[in-house]
Amino acid sequence: MLTIVRSLALNGLEGYIVRVEVDVSSGLPGFEFVGPYSRCIS
Repeated sequence: MLTIVRSLALNGLEGYIVRVEVDVSSGLPGFEFVGPYSRCIS
């Protein structure tokens, strides 16, 4: 089941729209960052 949630991230006084996609299915648990900041986090 795929669920998409829109949220907001704050950095000081600036706000950024964040789109979170969650897929709940059988299998091994895990997570993945996608986007311009994904290289900074890994």
